[in-house]
Amino acid sequence: MSHDFTVGDASRLIGVEPSRIRNWQQHKFIEFGTRGITGRYRFTLRDVRCLALMARLVDRGIEPSRAAKHAETIVDRIGSRSAAPYAAVVSPEPGMSPCVIPEDSPPLAETLIVIPTAPLFRSIDARIAR
Repeated sequence: MSHDFTVGDASRLIGVEPSRIRNWQQHKFIEFGTRGITGRYRFTLRDVRCLALMARLVDRGIEPSRAAKHAETIVDRIGSRSAAPYAAVVSPEPGMSPCVIPEDSPPLAETLIVIPTAPLFRSIDARIAR
């Protein structure tokens, strides 16, 4: 499979319904992905990782527009180090910046959302390899 993914590919890789991604696009919550000549969106591996992290944040109560921005920040900070043991740390409070920490850091305050990125990104890579 190439590293150019359709909405259907991305939804399968991250475990969400395609309609969820399309809804985020329709409401302009996500600003990544490229619309092709046919009008269909295509995503890079970076975009798919952002969508995966965004979905996890939305599932934990972060509104989609903020989840998308935080996901992009986290994925860009991690870069190509997808297997490194990092965790994304996001506060449910607006105005707080997300950060990346080593996955084995001591537990943080209960009000923070901590999402280990290595297993999340490894599952995407494994699905791509199929």
